[in-house]
Amino acid sequence: MEKTEELNFLNILLPFAGLMFMICLGVIFIARRYHQNLYKQQLKQENLKLQYQKELLLSTFNAQEKERKRIASDLHDELGAALSISRMQLIQLERQSKVEAPDISAALLSIHTITGTALNSVRRICHELMPVNLESFGLMVCLESLVTQFNKSGIIKLKLENGQEDLRLPAAIELHLYRIIMELINNTLKHAEATAIELCFELKNDYIRVHYADNGKGLAPEIQKKKQGLGADTITARINALNGTYNFFSPAEKGMAVEMKIPNTTDF
Repeated sequence: MEKTEELNFLNILLPFAGLMFMICLGVIFIARRYHQNLYKQQLKQENLKLQYQKELLLSTFNAQEKERKRIASDLHDELGAALSISRMQLIQLERQSKVEAPDISAALLSIHTITGTALNSVRRICHELMPVNLESFGLMVCLESLVTQFNKSGIIKLKLENGQEDLRLPAAIELHLYRIIMELINNTLKHAEATAIELCFELKNDYIRVHYADNGKGLAPEIQKKKQGLGADTITARINALNGTYNFFSPAEKGMAVEMKIPNTTDF
């Protein structure tokens, strides 16, 4: 009798235990799916946030470039033209004063010199705001012109290595790279006490490798670690906008180098 009752109890308990086991498995499966879906939603939201930040960044850069172009155009067309006319009139007055009023000839010559300096400054500022060569002939031609200017001035020796002749990249990449390189050159001139800069370009199948280095006093360890004080925020923002990566190096605090890898694509 007891055995019969035990068997009946087991017959009831086993299906119940099996049912509870299946319910537990179902709960675990549902909880796991819930967490997976939650993670996917969080990941999707994070990707959307990053995409929004990138689009906002690109929009900001585009607005900056548009404003630079407008200012450069206004400077060239209005102030540059006015200075050019003033300079021509001064030249005529100089010629007349040599005969009619030799006493004011020296003063006119001084004003002529100042006007010429101002005109050159306006042209330089216009070129830095929106270099004509960059838009018309590309990054390499623009940088080669920059090399010529630097090496003639004797301020610093600038060396450019390009592994491929007539290298052209998408216009947006060339513009961002030009701004990044100018930021690095300005930092070298202001802080590094360097006498030479080396700039190398290497085009791979799907990305462009850019190597920048100077022979200055290098980076202090805290700056190298935090990447601060080098216009790094601007550089980082532009490289991120190009979906690229970069690293600062300062071996033994002698000289500074930056290695950049930028995808060779317009998908941004």
